[in-house]
Amino acid sequence: IYRVLRCKLNVYFRKMKLSSHWVLVSVLLLVLGTISIYNLFSHEISSKFSLMKSVAFSESMPIKSAVKSGDKYICTEDQADRQGYYFAKKFWFDSSGCPKEEWIVEVHDLFPEVNGKVFVNIGANKGYLMLRLINLWAPWFDRLTPQNLFAELKRKSVPWAEGVCQEVIDFPKPTVITKKNENWPRFIAVEMVRSTAELMKSNFERLQVDTERSLNIINAALSNEDGNLFLSESVLLGEEARSLRDLTRENSDEGSTLVPVYTLNSFEKKYLKNNERIFMLFIDTEGNDGKVIASGLNTIKKHLPIVLMFEYHTMWKIESPGISLRNILDRLEPLGYECFMLGVSGFWRLTNCWSNYFEFYRWSNVACFHESEPALQSVIRKYDRSPNYLTLVADAKEKV
Repeated sequence: IYRVLRCKLNVYFRKMKLSSHWVLVSVLLLVLGTISIYNLFSHEISSKFSLMKSVAFSESMPIKSAVKSGDKYICTEDQADRQGYYFAKKFWFDSSGCPKEEWIVEVHDLFPEVNGKVFVNIGANKGYLMLRLINLWAPWFDRLTPQNLFAELKRKSVPWAEGVCQEVIDFPKPTVITKKNENWPRFIAVEMVRSTAELMKSNFERLQVDTERSLNIINAALSNEDGNLFLSESVLLGEEARSLRDLTRENSDEGSTLVPVYTLNSFEKKYLKNNERIFMLFIDTEGNDGKVIASGLNTIKKHLPIVLMFEYHTMWKIESPGISLRNILDRLEPLGYECFMLGVSGFWRLTNCWSNYFEFYRWSNVACFHESEPALQSVIRKYDRSPNYLTLVADAKEKV
């Protein structure tokens, strides 16, 4: 093609005293450059276009005043639909897959006392979330910092050492420092990939965390049935986004290891003492979150953790078929939980503001706060986007 074009253009360019060779090279470079720029920015452009459409949609709908019931905000039906639509279209602007989690620091400042608190992180992977919890409620482990953990992971050539969500970045400093006493907090990290669990244990030990008294790292999987499964070890060290179904093998001859599988109820009976209460529960099981919660309601009812956070994912359709986000909220809200989709700009209310637009099966995170601790309402009031929704839409329109 290049030769044909050059021959046909030779006569024309000879008259202009130009080299057809360099003209064609320039044109090709221009085309390639245009394609590269398009690939780089097309996602952002399309997101902004979607955002403009969602703003137009929001403004075209009449809105009625929302109401409050006690301290809880209740959306009107049309506001709920606006917000659900807006969030779904604005998804990549307010990424719920990697939301800001500074609110955890504010929860700490409300409840800084140790008092034998138990923190459970199911699907802990490299351990960044567990590290942040330890930093807040057991700050005497002063060698355990995101930067030091990152250095350990880099030293061992672990891919994505900083975490998919750039978790090496520091949290804001707490305003209240937890003091050490005889009632140490307990941190339980669960990871189904054996090599990743061993990696996390060795890293935390090198950073001088007591993995016997304070931190328990357990190689196990959680789902809706008890048993044992052969899970493949043919994964990159510390790799994220691998589901239970994806890793399950028929037998040990396929480069796999036997790993125990628990329901949340049986896990609680095996690993928690009778006088212990789960203070905060984090679930990230790559699509099994629905199964874990639905089959673990007895444990949730028993402990009523003040914060229950889980991942809502494309993989729910495969790993937790028949369990929707609305199904899970229908189980948690009667227990006294107020749930929100997390984002970069704040909380997007689900409880008392539900819209079917939120049932989009994409990588996102949901946090539920229990009503037994009224002090949590101060965190909710600060981050809840619902009362300021019209202002939010106007701000977004200005940015577009």
